[in-house]
Amino acid sequence: IFDISSQEVLGILYTLSDTDYLLDGLLASKNPRAIKTAILSKNGIILQATDSTLNLISIYKEVSQEQFCDVFLRKDFCPPHLLLRSPLNLSPLPYGEGFVSFYIGDKEMWGYIHPLQDMDFCILTYEEKTTIFASLWRRALLYFAYFCCVLLGSITAFLVAKRLSKPIRKLATVMIETRRNQHHPYEPDSLGFEINRLGEIFNSMVQSLSQQQSLAEKNYEIKQQAQNALRLGEEAQQRLLPNQLPHYPTAEIAKAYIPAITVGGDFFDSFVIGEGDQAKLFLIVADASGKGVNACAYSLFLKNMLHTFLSELSSIQEAVQQTSSLFYKQTAESGMFVTLCIYCYHYATRQLEYYSCGHNPACLRMPNGEVSFLSHPGMALGFLPEVPPHPAYTLTLEEESLLVLYTDGVTEANNKHGEMFGEERLKTLIASLTKHSAEEAIQSIMLSIKSFVKDYQQHDDITLLVLKITKTDTAH
Repeated sequence: IFDISSQEVLGILYTLSDTDYLLDGLLASKNPRAIKTAILSKNGIILQATDSTLNLISIYKEVSQEQFCDVFLRKDFCPPHLLLRSPLNLSPLPYGEGFVSFYIGDKEMWGYIHPLQDMDFCILTYEEKTTIFASLWRRALLYFAYFCCVLLGSITAFLVAKRLSKPIRKLATVMIETRRNQHHPYEPDSLGFEINRLGEIFNSMVQSLSQQQSLAEKNYEIKQQAQNALRLGEEAQQRLLPNQLPHYPTAEIAKAYIPAITVGGDFFDSFVIGEGDQAKLFLIVADASGKGVNACAYSLFLKNMLHTFLSELSSIQEAVQQTSSLFYKQTAESGMFVTLCIYCYHYATRQLEYYSCGHNPACLRMPNGEVSFLSHPGMALGFLPEVPPHPAYTLTLEEESLLVLYTDGVTEANNKHGEMFGEERLKTLIASLTKHSAEEAIQSIMLSIKSFVKDYQQHDDITLLVLKITKTDTAH
């Protein structure tokens, strides 16, 4: 600012808001008035400064009187006897063009020279170095304190999170060990809250699974034992039932056997004793109480005894009595009993001798179409040490006669309505089997039973043995 009349420099007016711009952010201060200012001429003479000790000091080493007077518009206004003070030794700073350092006494100053556009003046803003770095140190200390707070907070949060997650880690460890079959029950934690509840549920679940596994292992052992016993029973049953039916003159023989389960208590047998005209055909059908391996074993024992005694003794009655005595000794404590029927046919005389031990009577169809049941008062084996003595019954069979032996699985076959196949339905069916071979008769009876029962479950063994009397020897 110039005085027009005297053309003296009175001062300079500038806004403090430009300080940050002048210092390019390096020397910025929260209190702009702490920044000191000086006005420089184009030749580097400090015309006016905040610190009056800097007035009329050159920033260059050598400045002449003439150079100094160039700052005035008129030469006559230049002081005639001007004594310039010792120049400031400005040293550039490595922060960019215009940044300088100098000393005022023993104090180091940092400043920035900013030329004013379209004017012959420059602005020097400066501040004591220690003051500048004091602000920087305060900021560094503040940032360091902030960093320490963040670090301490992070460590605290980590420790708290780790402590709060301890129950979860304990539960996860228990789960992993359980997968490796090394189960250790979850123990509640003081800060577990809902995790403790999950741990209790997991312990209960593992305990339940362990019990189920133990039960499954026991059931597996029982199943293996049952399968082994069943395999033995099947082997015994293969011995119990004949593989092939015997050939016998003027007779056709056919069989059918369907167990209710894999191993049944029913059995049949057919064999010939004697030779030539003395040869006799024996047909046996039996039904042991119960099912499974035990029933099969007793049936096998009974079959062998009957075969032995019928071969050695001439009387069916005596063979039955001997068999009954031995069978009772073996089965008295088990409560096992067996019903059976024995039919002996002699082709030379066409005589049929039969004996029943409480078994279903065989059904006989005569050539004239008459159908009857062959009853006998004998008693089932296994109830008493000796069965009551009853002689065997005898009748004569004509050609084309059809004899059907069966177990109660035939007459007691049920349908879904609870109806039984029954003796009357069987009698009617056999009456219709005219000109049927033994095998055809078996197929017709089995088909009728299947049609009657349909998909209803079979509850008892079905055993059929059919004898057809022929004119000639057509047995096969």
